[in-house]
Amino acid sequence: MNSSYIRCNPLKFSNYTSYSTRTGPCAISTGYLDGDSLLDIVVANKNDTIISIYYGFGNRTFESQKLYNTAYDVAVRHMNNDNKSDIILTYTDSNQIAVLIHQ
Repeated sequence: MNSSYIRCNPLKFSNYTSYSTRTGPCAISTGYLDGDSLLDIVVANKNDTIISIYYGFGNRTFESQKLYNTAYDVAVRHMNNDNKSDIILTYTDSNQIAVLIHQ
């Protein structure tokens, strides 16, 4: 069998930095949450239904997690056309979702 293909270099990454989370991190999303144009990370933790927010410093490092007692899954999107990132949460125990609008 003769086939043509383009050879690709494998992905390469720089050294990584790890950050502590709560028990059972199960979902992750990113967005600009605090208005400083630096990317932030949101992690949902399934074992204690707490989300962790890591505010970015802009140099590929993040502040220690800030904890918010909420939900099971998380997404970050612009929900109301104000160019600010909002957080959408799911609650499995109550069959609900919540939209946290950035003020």
